[in-house]
Amino acid sequence: MGEVREHLQEVYAAYGVPIAWDSFRSYADAVDARGPAIHLAFLCGHNTLRAAVSGYSKKEVSPHELERMKALLRENLVQGAVGFST
Repeated sequence: MGEVREHLQEVYAAYGVPIAWDSFRSYADAVDARGPAIHLAFLCGHNTLRAAVSGYSKKEVSPHELERMKALLRENLVQGAVGFST
């Protein structure tokens, strides 16, 4: 979703961080490369999944979109996310 990517570019730009990732694993690798001084565990957010599938519209997701959200959640869990946030 272009609108979601554009929004995230703006958010991360405020911290001087260009978005160079396209998956949970590449995001986690980017965080790790910055050398955080604390242990981090990431959750996959409901709104993040929803936006990735249907943008920021307030419409009800279709059964097909819901299945896509579930598939993305599974992918993120396999890539290292520790859970799902609602």
